[in-house]
Amino acid sequence: MLFTDSAVFEWPAVPTVRGREGLEAMAREVWAPLANIELRIIPASRHVAGDHATEFGAFEESWDGDSARRHTEYGRYASTFRRQRSGDWLMERWLGFEDSTRARAAARK
Repeated sequence: MLFTDSAVFEWPAVPTVRGREGLEAMAREVWAPLANIELRIIPASRHVAGDHATEFGAFEESWDGDSARRHTEYGRYASTFRRQRSGDWLMERWLGFEDSTRARAAARK
């Protein structure tokens, strides 16, 4: 398991979802239809305080489109984690947003 049962996923392109059922439904609706999807996470910083942690960074999500063209979306994210009694760290919240700076720079090329 990667996330708590009450985890929250926030992304401007989809409604905010909560909990295992919401996360699984969102993944089926949003990501499953994308062909050859790849996600690259690039953490910039992590902070741990007791049983809670935060992580900030960037991501690159790529997939094959309807044509032969490959699509890539760049963004930033912040996530929070909670240590479980087992010692495992599970995600409580993920907040992502598109990196408009990268999109403008790519359009100028």
